[in-house]
Amino acid sequence: MATFFNGEYLNDRLAPQILRELKDDKDDFLQAIPDAPEEAITEEGLRLLLIKETVTGDINPGADYDDNDVNELDSDKAIIGWDSLSTKPTKVTKDAIRASVYDKRNEIRVQHTRVLRRLYRDLIIHSLAPADDTDAKLPVLRTTGELVGGRRRLTIEDIINYQDALRALNVEEEGWNIRLSRVHLTDLLLKTKDNQEFRDLYHDRKTGEIMNLYNFNFWWGNHQLYYSNAGVKKARGAAVVAGDQIASLFWQEEYVCKAMGMVMAHLDPMSQNTRSNPPKEEFRLTAYAKAMLKHEQGTGALVSNFE
Repeated sequence: MATFFNGEYLNDRLAPQILRELKDDKDDFLQAIPDAPEEAITEEGLRLLLIKETVTGDINPGADYDDNDVNELDSDKAIIGWDSLSTKPTKVTKDAIRASVYDKRNEIRVQHTRVLRRLYRDLIIHSLAPADDTDAKLPVLRTTGELVGGRRRLTIEDIINYQDALRALNVEEEGWNIRLSRVHLTDLLLKTKDNQEFRDLYHDRKTGEIMNLYNFNFWWGNHQLYYSNAGVKKARGAAVVAGDQIASLFWQEEYVCKAMGMVMAHLDPMSQNTRSNPPKEEFRLTAYAKAMLKHEQGTGALVSNFE
């Protein structure tokens, strides 16, 4: 490993090897969260129309139906406001651009774009996760596996039990997805008495891919979702304290949606900077975005049990 010092090479030197710090950008699970229809996207937010199921019926009806038996279709409407995303400004000076061995302006834009996409990913994860474990329609189940460091591992039995909980709620069975947290993925891959079947049958050892099983499509990534020991979802970036536990996110595709509204690039250009020496410019990105449940159910979480 090379020893690095702060600074850059001047462009009259031999070109160095350009190295970039790599961060987790894994967001392939987004393809399993439908985009909101363009017609629903407005400047105010997302327009929703909930069509209620009012039709009922009888087996072996007896007497003729009267006016009290006649139903009409009913619906409710709402506008859900946007969330705001913003990267923090990056500045660059004329001297830094002149002396750089790479296109610094372009690199700034590339990095801001990557960060904005991460913010969008994190917003979706935290928006779809239940606020706590008190709503029976949004099941939050605790893991029951081997106790390691005060945490119960995730097991195949937990996933089967979660499947049963969803069926008890009559959640539409197609489009079930679980985004496994890093530690829950590791739990399933370790050779334990609880997960031997998973290791042998549902894991490709060459590629690391997890096969779909028990009606779930599996995804995973490094960005973590946390719940407190009391079962309350932690805010993104909140400090993790003793008892907080990592969680995996469940969603059913037809019950959720996402949308990216207007994205704007903000540039305070160097060409209009008349006072700074050397002249400088600043750049950042902002966007409006939303991820949400369309119904009263359709998401949930598997949370490590803490003992």
